[in-house]
Amino acid sequence: MKKSYIAVFDSGVGGLHILESLAKEYKNENFIYLADEDFFPYGVKTKEQLENRLTLIANKLSEMDVKAIVIACNTASANSHHLKEFIKIPIIEIITATANYAKTVTLNNKIGVWATNATISSNKYQEALSDVVCYAVKASDLVELIENNLLNETIPFVNKHLEEIKDADSLILGCTHFPLLSEIIKEINPSLLQISSNIPVNVAVKKLLDELDLHNDSNDLQIIKLYTTKISGELKDKARRFNITFNSVDYLEIK
Repeated sequence: MKKSYIAVFDSGVGGLHILESLAKEYKNENFIYLADEDFFPYGVKTKEQLENRLTLIANKLSEMDVKAIVIACNTASANSHHLKEFIKIPIIEIITATANYAKTVTLNNKIGVWATNATISSNKYQEALSDVVCYAVKASDLVELIENNLLNETIPFVNKHLEEIKDADSLILGCTHFPLLSEIIKEINPSLLQISSNIPVNVAVKKLLDELDLHNDSNDLQIIKLYTTKISGELKDKARRFNITFNSVDYLEIK
């Protein structure tokens, strides 16, 4: 009986969108969600800081009962390629999958990307979208407002960033916090196709489970554990925005 967990991590609550989708799609699978609140926000950290932090997180998760790791963060994904050199657990990152999906749904081959400053500076989305017109926008100014549920205060920034991609027919929400702005974006520009990472990640997880025969064959109730790296974090309260039932909420030290 396979009981190992699929680990999903992000710097805060944004990746819970990915977890919510995965938990609904794969009801026989058990999940661990790690919010690295102590290192939040990722988007303003240096490449070296991010790579060092991701190494610590991957090592910690590999010590747990984990069979796969989903990096539910675009900034972390953009700085994660070194992990595969020493982590034996399969790792799924979301940038390539999301960019490829976006190219299948755009009608005018002009795609906007909102992401953190670090993700845009990495050029990973620009490289993945090099065969179409890509409007890459640094949008770290939105992240902390979303994390603290100050959505109305994001409106001036949303308007500004929409103007920067005005010729695009589609927008990649290149940070897992940004789907929480979906309704605001729709009110301002109802014709813009918004693309989150949920569907691409679901497809990638299914492919991984199929190819490596990692499906959980148990009919037991699904187990979902929530962890934060910040002792005084407010993760439990913030997580109530999502339709997820957690079996436990604990502190996890990363060092």
